[in-house]
Amino acid sequence: MTKRTKKEVSALMPEKVYNFCAKKRMIFGIVIGVIAALIVGLIVRGVNLSIEFKGGAEISYNYTGEIDANDVKKAVDDLIDAPVNVKLGKAIGTEDKNQIIIAYTSSETFDVSTDYQFNFSYTGEIDQNVLKETVDGYFKNTPAETSFSDVDGTKILTISFTRDSFSTEEREDLTASLKEKLSGNEIEFEDSVNKVHPNELTERLTSRFPDNNIESPSINNVSSSTAREALIKCLVAVVFAAIMVIIYIAVRFRKIGGWSAGVCSVFALCHDLFVAIAVSVICGFEFDKNTVAVLLTILGYSINNTIVIYDRIRENRTLYPKASLNERINISCTQSLTRSIRTSITTISTMLIISIVVFVTGYHSLLSFSVPLMFGLISGTYSSLFVAPVTWSWWMNKEKSKKSEKKQ
Repeated sequence: MTKRTKKEVSALMPEKVYNFCAKKRMIFGIVIGVIAALIVGLIVRGVNLSIEFKGGAEISYNYTGEIDANDVKKAVDDLIDAPVNVKLGKAIGTEDKNQIIIAYTSSETFDVSTDYQFNFSYTGEIDQNVLKETVDGYFKNTPAETSFSDVDGTKILTISFTRDSFSTEEREDLTASLKEKLSGNEIEFEDSVNKVHPNELTERLTSRFPDNNIESPSINNVSSSTAREALIKCLVAVVFAAIMVIIYIAVRFRKIGGWSAGVCSVFALCHDLFVAIAVSVICGFEFDKNTVAVLLTILGYSINNTIVIYDRIRENRTLYPKASLNERINISCTQSLTRSIRTSITTISTMLIISIVVFVTGYHSLLSFSVPLMFGLISGTYSSLFVAPVTWSWWMNKEKSKKSEKKQ
């Protein structure tokens, strides 16, 4: 960096320098308030973990028309011995169908079995004994029936059986097994007709909403051990990220405080995460993959703002060598204030618009992403200007006072 003249240095000085470092009590008061709000929220409302982090079942139905999530919840509450969370959204890959997602943690299961009918074309005459041996050997304990038909001159072998699920890979294995055992009959898979048996939950929904064409469900079960493992991995990832932030800032800003600046930046990050989590808890949002995405976004946004301000402090250490640490922090934060506010208005207004749109249109599941993120971005702007640098100023001044006392 080229050396600046006194005139250039003077021109960089803001007309009015705000005394950020004088707001220590206010800042620590706000931090304590955020922690208190989080604790009260946890005690009163608790953490609403999704099945991804506590285990359970998630049942999805496609439907047409309009359905109210509260009506769905009332319809199925008495069938499930646990709190039920109902979300509505757009069915993926369809233009006119919507989706109901019913998530719960309970010993209650709604297993769905399916009648599978696989149709194979063939030539010649099939040896019935070889076919029975092949089918029985493949399905083992699952009863399977075979039948023959002629469709427009094509000979069709149909294999029918009932299973909870049957993957594409299993179907390909079955086809390969038939081709091997019936090699002289040119076996080829044609198509399948599968029908899911309605269960009690499905029957309840179809009877309550007869005009919405409720389709057969898909079920995603998550074991409690798998869910705990996923939650632990997320927590470990956050802790690891915090350690890496401290190391990075300690190395990059070693000439102005190093690791103490890193610890204070992580303290500010924790403040931002507490704000986002407190908003989620108070609003009753699920802690799910959306929440994890929110926390990671806030981490990146907040630490970027903090590093910009630390860079400014480091530069001002050269420009104003006679200034005290508090003065350099006040100058640096004042210089970054306009930039931080403009950036924040852009991002926060975007989240506000998204929140309003999803609330009006009824896709409330996205609110668990947009609302905590909006408050987290506001907190990230505030913590970068106040919490991180001012806390670091307090720390450094304390260490300086201790050193002065030892010399005396």
